[in-house]
Amino acid sequence: MRGTRRARAGGIVTVLAVGLLVTACGGGSSSSAVDVPGSAPTKADLDGSAFASTSVEGHDLVAGSTVRLTFEDGSLSANAGCNTMTGSYDVTDGRLAWTGEPRATLLGCPDDLAEQDTWLADLLQQGVDAHLDGDDLTLVSGDVTLDLQRETTTPAADFLGQTWTVTEVITGTSVAALPPGGDAPTLDVGSDGTVQLFTGCNSGHTTVTAEADMLRFEPAGITRKACPPPADQIEQAVLQALDGEVTVTVDGTTATLTNGRHGLVLQAG
Repeated sequence: MRGTRRARAGGIVTVLAVGLLVTACGGGSSSSAVDVPGSAPTKADLDGSAFASTSVEGHDLVAGSTVRLTFEDGSLSANAGCNTMTGSYDVTDGRLAWTGEPRATLLGCPDDLAEQDTWLADLLQQGVDAHLDGDDLTLVSGDVTLDLQRETTTPAADFLGQTWTVTEVITGTSVAALPPGGDAPTLDVGSDGTVQLFTGCNSGHTTVTAEADMLRFEPAGITRKACPPPADQIEQAVLQALDGEVTVTVDGTTATLTNGRHGLVLQAG
């Protein structure tokens, strides 16, 4: 499991503005002067893999944070402890870079993690020299050297085998805590993908499949008890978030599910 996510406030930004991504990241161009083991990877070498940082030179990571890169179907998703940024990418002559403007789920972050998001986004937009040696991926740009190792589990896989309690509801650009006094929705997720669901009012079940940073929920079967406010609105928010394909990030005991304009923040245990 991953390090604990810090406090959230604010909304979701669906497009990360390139013009705002200005930061000192150890120079604007890649450097090939560093002697790094391995060879330049192809997209086929990276596709279907996730990598987590093991060491960073030229930048001090926020304490407790980790850089994670996920390569899936021509897209590169990057997370540095708060937001997940996703865009198409390519590897040309050993240079790895996003080829378009990345999109991001941007829950409000502490300043240090927000600045780290900007640093990482700037690094991947400008491009880095990539070297793959077995399960070790090294990215070099200027005086920054980022060492990562291929992960055997993914954020989606980490969601399985846990009991999750909903703590916040995401709607459009807002993130709201559950109102006090009611019963919090829960998801008891089995390792086999079976889900026992409590919406805060009704109970039911569904199944979920996990791949990379995506979850796919089957339509839920639930009881049909009439729910008083605000339980009825909470139930609707839960069912909208668990509808079909959902993006997931897992950081420590906190998971964030986003499904278009709908989403949930959940706590394990």
